[in-house]
Amino acid sequence: MQEEGKSCCYRILCVITGCGGGDWPPLIALAESLHRRGHDLMVVCDTSTLQAVEASGMKALCLPQELDLAKVFEPAISRLLTRKEKLTGGGENPLEIWGVSCVDYIIKSLNGWCPALVITSLLGIGLGGILTKKITVPWCFLNPSFYFGHSNVLLWDTDFSEMGVQMYRHWLLSHTKKANLVLHATDPVFDICPSVLPSHHKYVGPLFWEMPGNGQESLQKTGSPWVLIAVSTSPQPGDMTIVKTALKALDSMSFRVLVTLAPGHNKDDLGEIPPNVHVMGYTPHSKVLPHCRLVISHAGHGIVIKSMYHGIPMVLLPWGRDQPGVAVRAERMGTAVVVAKPDCSVHTLAAGIEKILSDPQYLERSQVASCRLRKIDGATEAVEHIEQFLGTR
Repeated sequence: MQEEGKSCCYRILCVITGCGGGDWPPLIALAESLHRRGHDLMVVCDTSTLQAVEASGMKALCLPQELDLAKVFEPAISRLLTRKEKLTGGGENPLEIWGVSCVDYIIKSLNGWCPALVITSLLGIGLGGILTKKITVPWCFLNPSFYFGHSNVLLWDTDFSEMGVQMYRHWLLSHTKKANLVLHATDPVFDICPSVLPSHHKYVGPLFWEMPGNGQESLQKTGSPWVLIAVSTSPQPGDMTIVKTALKALDSMSFRVLVTLAPGHNKDDLGEIPPNVHVMGYTPHSKVLPHCRLVISHAGHGIVIKSMYHGIPMVLLPWGRDQPGVAVRAERMGTAVVVAKPDCSVHTLAAGIEKILSDPQYLERSQVASCRLRKIDGATEAVEHIEQFLGTR
């Protein structure tokens, strides 16, 4: 306990996994804020996210490689894609399988360190439900994107790809109902909220976190405006099509182009790179976006919200998962033009780019969104909800 009149200091266990791409950075942002507030944080992570946890100064409980979620999750995704399997409510859930395989190792490794709360990201929900039931503590689910549930305003087929509908309905939804507190790390104006939000669900606003990075010196040089082409940090089948099509669509336009790729993307797939195009590995988008006139991306929630935060209009090609729903929301805000995956071509993408550039309202609406988002302190809001929740138990 802290001194009387001050909030209590709680032990909080966070669970992240690099398997989810943009799923885990919002939870690191929240964990850092809780840590700065004086709470005792420990983060369950894997080898791919260990560096991020250690750089943040928090205690890390790194799972051994044989307990990596990717070992069960990626084969399950592959079966969905290649065999066109349909999921059912009673089928095997790789998130539950992973949770069962990890829970005893985590409890043993905690060695008596008993948290007051467990917080998980999206792909950690199977483990979160199993772990908190076993150690009898409450569970908070940090949703890194828009609201999903039985009271969805839009149809599931509108919000998710075909595979995404199955994943969210059969692997994720049932577990989210078990959480004692659900924090939505997105902008409620951006989201299409249900008319009645469950009382334990709270919108906190976007949570931004990035690893440090280098190589932005070329962005400072005088020249034509920049266009950022970004694809998922968790590669999706065929998503380099976005980059190749975008480069061809931009070929006759007077832009400098920055392409950011994840480790799972092969730069050689792009062929010969034009002199105005710079291809880089990990690059903090917060350092890039202030120099951009336009963003072309896969419609991941992270890059879309960051683009809006910096007031940059977008052309979006939602490729899978929850990306169709993210794109719908950005289009509804008037900050993006959406090209559906089946319609992806040089012609349609060039038309989308021209629409953004020829209509100043896209830039104006993006700047209005930026002004509003810059007033939101998602991390502080989330911390206050957690402290209030724990303080009433």
